Amino acid sequence: MRETALLLLLAGVAGADERGEIKARCAGREAELFETAKKRGTPEGDRAYDMAARAVEDCRDAIKGDLERLDKREAEDSEQLKADRARLAQVEAVRQSPRLMSVAFGAAICAARQVRSASIAEIAKEKKYARIGGYENKSKLYELQRRIRWADEQEAAERAAAKGAHIAPFPCTNGEVKTAIACTSSGSECADPYATIATFVSSYEDDNE
Repeated sequence: MRETALLLLLAGVAGADERGEIKARCAGREAELFETAKKRGTPEGDRAYDMAARAVEDCRDAIKGDLERLDKREAEDSEQLKADRARLAQVEAVRQSPRLMSVAFGAAICAARQVRSASIAEIAKEKKYARIGGYENKSKLYELQRRIRWADEQEAAERAAAKGAHIAPFPCTNGEVKTAIACTSSGSECADPYATIATFVSSYEDDNE
């Protein structure tokens, strides 16, 4: 998220440079108009000035669309940057709260455990029906084993991170932990801080995309 905000800030600088480049397309014609203005007062000078003025007007019309598109893009980037800043503030609020970090680590650990339990149950089901039908889906069993390994490694990593941060993860029975885990479900609508805490929780699918 910090990287996204930084990229948007850099995009703003790039946008300013691009605006200058667009306007520079007419710089030569504008300089010519300035020079011909000095020679006005004679038929030839007036004609030269009128031609230069039309050339500047035509050039400005030509770049108008590019400038409007740039304005629109910068407005969209600005709104995205505001949203990213708000999100960063929410993440920082969680990080500054020992209680919420206990919820976050607890939710991450418990989510990994859920993946492990579900995978073990699915292996048992696959083996049960293999005994009946005589066919065992080796590729499915291998994938489930990968899930279990991921869950074990994920829980170990979360516990190590919590220990390093001097945070005691809340247990899976904790109400806030349950709420945070529920927020990771697709289609769930959650308010902060739980929506933000849900972003701390990895899933097997996320790590294997």
